[in-house]
Amino acid sequence: MGEKIVVDVAMEQLKLAIEVQLVAHHTDPVSFCADQLRIARLVGNGWTYFPVTVPMMEDEATLMALLQATFVRCQLEQGLVPDAER
Repeated sequence: MGEKIVVDVAMEQLKLAIEVQLVAHHTDPVSFCADQLRIARLVGNGWTYFPVTVPMMEDEATLMALLQATFVRCQLEQGLVPDAER
């Protein structure tokens, strides 16, 4: 596949794509379907997709715990040693 796909935050070494998802962004079925295809292409290229919504950002402790768990899993999948300090 190897195509260039633009995301909000890409952590290339971890193959982790973080995106802020806004309800207002999906204004019609065509844009919604195009976004889902882009996400499927990311996953098909071996990336982990991590969506973030505004309510998730308002619960910082939960969001950070989920991100930390995802970082560790991605590090393990990429053969990297998880950083216990973070």
